[in-house]
Amino acid sequence: MSARMQIGLASNPEAIVVPIDAVRDPMTNPTAQVRDGRSGAVRSRSVTLGATHAQGVEILSGLATGDLVVLP
Repeated sequence: MSARMQIGLASNPEAIVVPIDAVRDPMTNPTAQVRDGRSGAVRSRSVTLGATHAQGVEILSGLATGDLVVLP
């Protein structure tokens, strides 16, 4: 006896998604480097991670639409 199964993951089309490389220390203290649009200063910001998929990782909190995330 066999069965076919498809597991669908919940997806939020409005989620903020960044490349996995944009998140530093994802297992213990996830942060992202964000550039201030006015001063140009780069600051580390704590983020809460959601689902990881081919497009990147979802950010549940810590970033807002329009933030300039700096890649390493």
